[in-house]
Amino acid sequence: MRHHFGSKEALREACDAYAKERMLQIGAELTQGRELKNLDPLALHPVAFPLQLYIVRSMMDGSPTATAFFLEGVDAVEEWTTTFGINPKDRRGYAAALAAIKLSVFVFRDQVSKALGQDITTPEGYNRIGQALMEVFTIPLLPQDNVDTQEK
Repeated sequence: MRHHFGSKEALREACDAYAKERMLQIGAELTQGRELKNLDPLALHPVAFPLQLYIVRSMMDGSPTATAFFLEGVDAVEEWTTTFGINPKDRRGYAAALAAIKLSVFVFRDQVSKALGQDITTPEGYNRIGQALMEVFTIPLLPQDNVDTQEK
């Protein structure tokens, strides 16, 4: 290990860089043409899930590469909201919250698995939580008049 990387930190940096690059490749493949019709979470699981777990752990450990990747994800959500005409009052706050919510499933994977009675590290469990997140992101939690009242 030291022969190839020189130190444990250099190895970690190389692993972080690989995980980041591979996730970017997967993201690019999924978003070609801006349609997710052909998205197959069960086929995606064996490739993406280990990388997602690694990146989240690296973020929690304070890795500069993983933190930069998170911030790039926040930037991407901001751009996405602009592209698709989504206009939150605080675009950056919205983007940061959305990115953090998505990643929290991996941080709390043991607790989420217990709550579901299904291991989310399996392809089926991964698909189930993915579908649930899709609903969280598409079903309004509050009527607009409640939101307006809270903002005053």
